[in-house]
Amino acid sequence: MNENDSSSAPCMAMLPDYLTGMAEEFYAANKQRREEVTSGEQWLRRSAQLREYFTAAVGGFPARTPLKPIVTGTVDSGPFVIEKIILESRPDFLVTANLYVPKSIERQVPGILVPCGHSANGKMAGAYQQVGIALALNGMIALVYDPISQGERVQYYDEQMGESSVGNCCIEHSQMHVQCVLIAQAIAQYRIYDGMRCLDYLQDRPDVDAQRLGCTGCSGGGTLTAYLSALDERIKVSVPVCYITSLQARQESGRAADGEQQIFDQLAFGMDCHEMTAMVAPRALRVGAAEGDYFPLHGTQEVAEFCRHVYGLLGLDERFDLYVGPGTHGYSEQIREQAVEWFGRWFNLPTHETPAADYVRPDEELWCTETGQIATSTKSRKVHDVVLEAFECSKPDLAHALPSKELRSTVVDILELDTPVEIVDQKPFDPATMGLDVDDDTDCNLIAADAGLYAGVFVKQRAGKAGAVRLVINEEPDYESFARISLPEDEHVALLLACGTGLSDMRSHGQQTYEQGSANSARTLGREVFAANFAEIMGFSLLRLRVRDILAALRFLREECGYEDIVLEAHGRGGIWALHAAILGGQLAGVELHDTLWSYELMLRDGEFTVPHFADIARGSLLQYDLPQLCAALAPMPLRILRPAGSRGEVFDPAGTPALDMIRDAYADGAEHFELG
Repeated sequence: MNENDSSSAPCMAMLPDYLTGMAEEFYAANKQRREEVTSGEQWLRRSAQLREYFTAAVGGFPARTPLKPIVTGTVDSGPFVIEKIILESRPDFLVTANLYVPKSIERQVPGILVPCGHSANGKMAGAYQQVGIALALNGMIALVYDPISQGERVQYYDEQMGESSVGNCCIEHSQMHVQCVLIAQAIAQYRIYDGMRCLDYLQDRPDVDAQRLGCTGCSGGGTLTAYLSALDERIKVSVPVCYITSLQARQESGRAADGEQQIFDQLAFGMDCHEMTAMVAPRALRVGAAEGDYFPLHGTQEVAEFCRHVYGLLGLDERFDLYVGPGTHGYSEQIREQAVEWFGRWFNLPTHETPAADYVRPDEELWCTETGQIATSTKSRKVHDVVLEAFECSKPDLAHALPSKELRSTVVDILELDTPVEIVDQKPFDPATMGLDVDDDTDCNLIAADAGLYAGVFVKQRAGKAGAVRLVINEEPDYESFARISLPEDEHVALLLACGTGLSDMRSHGQQTYEQGSANSARTLGREVFAANFAEIMGFSLLRLRVRDILAALRFLREECGYEDIVLEAHGRGGIWALHAAILGGQLAGVELHDTLWSYELMLRDGEFTVPHFADIARGSLLQYDLPQLCAALAPMPLRILRPAGSRGEVFDPAGTPALDMIRDAYADGAEHFELG
């Protein structure tokens, strides 16, 4: 092969390039749409559409139920009192909060909601205490509450460990998001709805003026402030801090984001941060930013430019402001004072600088519960419990086989997959360019089912004509192990490097990754999650791309290599991809699944699951089918399931389960074609 031939270029890192290319088309289209906004009325109509989309994208919100607020104690802080409050945002689902109330109240005053950023101690973090203190010292009531997984609301609290058994709040959020997505929800829904119910509480207090409600938060709290202010028009004044930036700037920064910080299909629908932020109009909005923040400032300024345009069209230029303070990421004193001033300006209150740091309390003094955790002090339900309840209320029938034609159609719809899958490009490549020492009898090719996104196919040829080929799928393909595979003389073997795996992963792209931390941090915040999140905001799952790679590889082996009998052998997570592909890939000589998750439902029922990965699911799929139904639909195609895996990777015994009975029933007329071992 000519060393200068472009066909010898390695396939490394093509997935990030491919996703970026897709996103750039959306960025350009959305910019064009924003440039076409020429009247305030036009924007308000668009804003209403975005609000409807946003609500549906997170799975909608439940009906309001009684808050049942209780005050578990008070802290006298001189000029103000801190009330320690617990309320139910949903039945038996508790929210802990501190209410900062000025002592000098003579009439109703503004109420400000303060969702916290990703602090481990939530509302007790010094920076967030100081926001509540400063507001109280300026005559406003502030409700500083613990978002899910923070402060007193750790969702996977282990009493012996004294901390979460899963990981920090960022990991907990992303862990729960995987389960939510399976039933077409988002962890953002739970976080937003908690905030809405806290607004209900403020609104109902006799000392709060329900017409003067505001919201401010930083980082993850800035995310919640942006979401709440866009969706809940009771918020009349908003100050999101150290969060607002364009999606393009955020993606280019290469920083991973938590599960709640991307909304399904938002980029494709046209809800970049520009639109989300401008949805606050015509209400008063000041965006707080820091000069050295890792949320890129140039993206913040771009968003602010569009907001100024919208407020100008409405004739309300004075109601929008961007304040950029010194320092790095965080709710600095300068930003805090600007936030207080903004609330005072629009709520007609004089404001002044305050010695907020002098009033900060130790965590224990602000606990709403006896132990500092609802998990050990109450019988509060967890997000996992509520998600499971929603799943069970939807009553999907997962214990009965679906007609193969119907299931194929459902899988195509769920994955939003164009069928049949075509190969748009293919070329041989030199494995030496990737540092591989490949046997002379191995044919190496790149194939693409979409321009720019290549999968690698290694075909190991043996002497004589092959009667069959075994296509091996693995989440982390290992060429050296592949080279040692010993097969009968009449069977060849091929290895697929699906997009984003093995040698085509994202290591060379410099993203912020967590591969060096715990297994959970890599699984919830690693480079593959970064790519999966990127796909999510464009409205699809990485599962779609990997299924498409397998279908393209099957086509390549049939049409280009001449193999008539293909056995699909998949390992670990690769088995999930292969099982979806097998349903759509035509007649195969067999399917073998090794160490693959038995069912999605197992992990939905286990809050501390470790498989599958976010990249292995498609939105809402478990409301339509589960993995055993895919297995049953393969009948009478030969199927071997070896060491099926449970939700934490352990060997799972499905004996006696309705799912296994369903598969056996499907193979009743050809029991020899199904093997479980």
